[in-house]
Amino acid sequence: MSATFEDGVFTTAAVNGPQRFFPAFPDADTSSLLIEQDFIQYLANYVPQALNSAGPTLSSVASYLVHESQIQHVGGGLGKWTKTWAQKPAQRVEYESYSWLVPGYDTGGINARINLTHTGSVTTGILTLTNTSAHGYIVGDRVAITYTATVNKLYEISRTIIRTILTVPTTTTFTVATFQDVSTSPYYLWTQKLSGSRDPITYTVNSKLVYDYFRIAASGGDYTSADLIPVVDKYYIEDEYSKETQTLSVVSNPSIASYQFLISGSSHVVAEASHLSRWMGQIYQRVTRYVRAQ
Repeated sequence: MSATFEDGVFTTAAVNGPQRFFPAFPDADTSSLLIEQDFIQYLANYVPQALNSAGPTLSSVASYLVHESQIQHVGGGLGKWTKTWAQKPAQRVEYESYSWLVPGYDTGGINARINLTHTGSVTTGILTLTNTSAHGYIVGDRVAITYTATVNKLYEISRTIIRTILTVPTTTTFTVATFQDVSTSPYYLWTQKLSGSRDPITYTVNSKLVYDYFRIAASGGDYTSADLIPVVDKYYIEDEYSKETQTLSVVSNPSIASYQFLISGSSHVVAEASHLSRWMGQIYQRVTRYVRAQ
């Protein structure tokens, strides 16, 4: 029968080997570390350490106990286990495809003619026009542009072309692809939107997932309880009766104009409310999905 030899006093947890540390998210964020350390102790004296207890400090960043492994019996009444500490991760961002219900819109009574300022500017095949008042257009709208042009320097004609809105820099300006008569410096008269509505439709889009992390502690943490972590609500549209709708209009909240501003700035909206879950120990993870307005 083999004998078990001991060379220390193990009534308290004793370090067994070197520390091991590695990125919490090796493929996404190498700044937040996990730290592991093996310990050995008499099983009769073993008491689990409280989660959230302070751990090693690496690169001036604190860590907190998030896990203790199952104990392995190593003989002689001794047990061996691993403690894991985590640094609270910084915010990180991931991207993935997502089926999103793109809001519809109903422009109601804004399909009237809107006068133009008569001149436009052209840059690399893109024509910028300016209305004399707010137009309410958004990217993708089809508009009729009416203008006059001088033909062969002899007589003036009136023409109307159909173009799709490419961008909406301001509430009065928009851009479209150029056309042949631009070279003759046409005199622009007015624009008129061709379609007054768009049904909500589901598209597969690229979405941005924002991961935020919060440590729960009675003192010194981000919050004292996980249920205090704020929920990031989805982009919500109300009709004139304060009921949820998927269609923007001139009387909705937000309005078509507000949504158009988001599109022109290539801004993101929250596609679905944030989801909260435990990451490790007393560190919680909140995931919020964003998509670009379109």
